[in-house]
Amino acid sequence: MFPETVTQSLNEAVVKQAASLEPEERQALFLQYVKKAGALWSLAGAEGYVMLEPQQEAEAFTALLPVWPHQDLVGLWLRSDMPDAQPVSISLTDFMQTWLPGLAKNGVGLIIFPVGEGQSGMVLSAEELAQSLLEE
Repeated sequence: MFPETVTQSLNEAVVKQAASLEPEERQALFLQYVKKAGALWSLAGAEGYVMLEPQQEAEAFTALLPVWPHQDLVGLWLRSDMPDAQPVSISLTDFMQTWLPGLAKNGVGLIIFPVGEGQSGMVLSAEELAQSLLEE
């Protein structure tokens, strides 16, 4: 399945297998790999980082920031309505110290490793993700 070590690229079989995982399994993979890699990935375009409008189950948030464990997995979600968006690496240290407190303050949730055309991924608050990363 997913590589035990940090790699620059993932082969197609690994990407396909990761895409077939349930949201809970993708969240577990995200937590494990991000801790190993010391970084995570999001999407940014000409107007900044891609943020999604929350759907009913995530109405407590003003917006959702999608995040992935590896740059090759971002492509599982890229959509035609965001042609200029590119994967951007964020160091885990910066994410924990700067991003998560700011996201919490602004009421922004995180969607963990979405795939497909929808927002199929676990939605967590910044506090929940910080706690999960500390526990991993």
